[in-house]
Order: sequence, then structure tokens, then C-alpha cells
Amino acid sequence: MVGNGTAYGCLFCETGHEQELCDLIEYKCPDVTVRAAKYVKHRTFKGVHTKEVSVFIPGYVFFHCEDDLFVPMEFPRDRAYRLLKNEKGDWRLFGSDFSFCEWLFHYDGLIGFSKGCFVDRKVILLSGPMKDMESQLLTIDKRGRSGLLSVDFNGRIFKAWLGFDVVD
Repeated sequence: MVGNGTAYGCLFCETGHEQELCDLIEYKCPDVTVRAAKYVKHRTFKGVHTKEVSVFIPGYVFFHCEDDLFVPMEFPRDRAYRLLKNEKGDWRLFGSDFSFCEWLFHYDGLIGFSKGCFVDRKVILLSGPMKDMESQLLTIDKRGRSGLLSVDFNGRIFKAWLGFDVVD
């Protein structure tokens, strides 16, 4: 399968330093695109509504490259614990992990707000990241304009409240 095109992989890293590692890898490995999975969420503090960016899957950095260009020794060791590999020792992601990375890179690593509307007191998602992953939505909070998304990655379940904007 080596040499067949694009591939996705993942590094396990020090939590809280995902973006720092992304910047370092992209500097040292210009043929590799690296993203920390982040999402935008609604935040209310003392009655003031704001939007805030948070890390969706702490401790993981995702990368995209041509599978025949990948040279793991080029990756910096700073803040990176290990390259994730499957039981056969292959670094490339497959199955649902591959699909998750495709979705993540489609949004350039930042999962923004989806668009939705109210129909008979029910939220109908029209477009955006939540619409793409509708089958993995656990619940929707109409008042907080967010939906609880559950993603299975590398055998672990990650959950986050993703926001949506209401449109007419």
C-alpha cells in the first residue's frame, strides 16, 4: 500500500502542547500537514456570550502526507511521546480513524459551528461539522445551541459539545 497517495497518521504528545508540536513539525517537515483537533464552542461567563477554541482530543496531533514521503525520523522528539502504530507496526490510519482524520482535515483541524434551524421545537442540522457526523451525535441542547458529539479514535471515546448557529 506504500506509495498509493495520501495517508493520515497520529502522534501521541504532551497534553497542552499540541499546537506547539504542530508548528515545530511543519517547520522541520514542510511536506507534512499537521493539525491538533480543535473546536469552537459557545461560552457564557457572567452573562457575556463568547466563542472559545478548545482542543477536541487532548494529547494527539494528526498529520497528513504522501505515504511514500513519510520519514518518521524527521519528526522532532520535543513534546512527542510516540507515533501511533497498529498491531502490524504500520503508522497509517485505517477504517474509522482514517475517516475521522479526513473529516478533521476537511475543516483544516478546526471544527467550527454548524448551521441549524428549529422546526416544530426540534433542531434540524443543515450543514457543517455536526451535520457530517450526525450519526455520532448523542444529544442536542437547543438552549445552549450545542450538540454532544462522540468520536471513537484509537479505541478511545472522546466527547465534546459542538456549537451550532440558528438560521431561518
